[in-house]
Amino acid sequence: RPELFRRLLAEKGISPDRFDSIRCGQTIESACACAAELLKRSASERPTALLALNDLSAIGAVRAAIDCAIRVPQDLSVIGLDDIDFAEFTLPPLTTIRLSRSDLARAAFEALKQQTETPRPADVQREFLVSTSLVVRGSTGKPAAWT
Repeated sequence: RPELFRRLLAEKGISPDRFDSIRCGQTIESACACAAELLKRSASERPTALLALNDLSAIGAVRAAIDCAIRVPQDLSVIGLDDIDFAEFTLPPLTTIRLSRSDLARAAFEALKQQTETPRPADVQREFLVSTSLVVRGSTGKPAAWT
């Protein structure tokens, strides 16, 4: 996902160098710890937006912001990915990228079918398209410096 994000930025003429990418686990706790490190930076060095690997990571980032006395979305926008069932019930409700679950299931089935019919080494990647849509909720907004 990070590589795809950088590629999409480049296609839009935006330098990927303007964005940091950090690796952390896919749990709320791990994301909370990683985000806290970013959010402890000085105000001028701190991000104004975070795009998390998944919704659980985004929830961890929101928690880190609260713990650092950073307001979401006034000071920091947070976006997740997956649109898990309780994303709309977090405080604030989580903005997320919804993946089509039926497209995802179809792609998983097709990948399994292709692998059984024509086995490939593990390092050979295949790409499958899955429909997505942005679900805007309460965790995103204009940075305070822009208003």
